[in-house]
Amino acid sequence: HADSAQTEREVVERAGWEYRRITALDHVFPCDDTIDQVIECYHTLPQDAWIHFHCQAGRGRTTLWMCFIDMMRNPQVPLKDILYRQCQLGGTSMYYKGERPDEQPWRVSLFTETSYLVPLLYDYVQANRANGYTVPWSTWKRKTFGL
Repeated sequence: HADSAQTEREVVERAGWEYRRITALDHVFPCDDTIDQVIECYHTLPQDAWIHFHCQAGRGRTTLWMCFIDMMRNPQVPLKDILYRQCQLGGTSMYYKGERPDEQPWRVSLFTETSYLVPLLYDYVQANRANGYTVPWSTWKRKTFGL
C-alpha cells in the first residue's frame, strides 16, 4: 500500500540535484531540436558533473545520449572506442546493421538508420570541439549538408 507518490523531478530535486527532462522518441534518431537541447544543457554543466540518462528500456536512447556526451567530453577518442565502451557498459550497439534475425522488421530500418547517423554526431563534435560546441547541431547540419 502506497501512502504517497513523487514525480521523477521531485525525487531528484529532493536529493539536491538538478533535473532536466529532454524527450526523444523511441527507435528513431533524435530530431535536430532535441540534439540542440542536449548540447545547450551540456554547456551549463560543471566539468565534473554526473549525468543520468534513461529511457523505457535503458538501452537505445540512453546509449545514444551516453555516446554523444562521451564524444563531447572525450573528442580525442576514436568513435569506435566510444561506441564500444558504451556498449560494454550495458548499452546497445550503435553499429546495428540488421544482424539480429529475430528483430521485428519495422525496427531493422530504424536502427540501421540510427547507426548511419551516429557518426554524424561524431563529425559534429570534431568540427566544433575547438569552439566549445557553441554552434548548434541544427545550424552545423544545415551548413554542412545543405539540409
